[in-house]
Amino acid sequence: MIRVIKDNRFFFTVAGIWVLAGLCLLLFIPHGHEVLWLNQNRTPAADVFFRFWTRLGEPVAYIVCIFLLLFVRYRSAVLIPAIGISVTLISFLAKAWFHQDRPFPFFSKAGLWEQFNPVEGVRLLGGANSFPSGHSTSAFALFTFVALNLAGKRGPGIVLALTAIFVAVSRIYLLQHFLRDVVFGSVLGMLIGLSFYLIQVSLSRRPGHWLDGKLRIPARKETA
Repeated sequence: MIRVIKDNRFFFTVAGIWVLAGLCLLLFIPHGHEVLWLNQNRTPAADVFFRFWTRLGEPVAYIVCIFLLLFVRYRSAVLIPAIGISVTLISFLAKAWFHQDRPFPFFSKAGLWEQFNPVEGVRLLGGANSFPSGHSTSAFALFTFVALNLAGKRGPGIVLALTAIFVAVSRIYLLQHFLRDVVFGSVLGMLIGLSFYLIQVSLSRRPGHWLDGKLRIPARKETA
């Protein structure tokens, strides 16, 4: 596992900086202040960006990644639905176990909700199912797995890490989660993605198996 992390140091360095920065903020700022700060510093451009970007933690991103990984390895594409199912199950069980309020009920109970200005068109989720963030877990599980399948390439690794990070930030910006929810979800997601990659490696020890093949773009024929 250590070798896998070293070979994908670009992805894990960026993701690690995000997690460490989040943990430091959790130590020094009161619970919920990050939600209020982001809400008070909203911009129209950021509203549009985060409303779109948060979708990358949802099934549509899995469908796109399945298609792309068909050109890398069939086995990788086949495992992506299993990652989605695992994320859903683990996230559901964790939310039920920790039973933490989302920002809307949390600040409403404290009499502070009038300070917030929700993003237009975003349905606020209530209930005690905030921890951990399912979108953050989902994005980090998916994009960790994809990054590992791209053999440690610097550019894609950094881009995929930033993609997952912005999904996590979007959940705070859209008033759906707290910082602790998305930081824990990020770590949980990386562990899920890494676990499935190791499962894939263990299943790839039979040379010549068709699942280790991939789609190929037909070569362009030259005309005389």
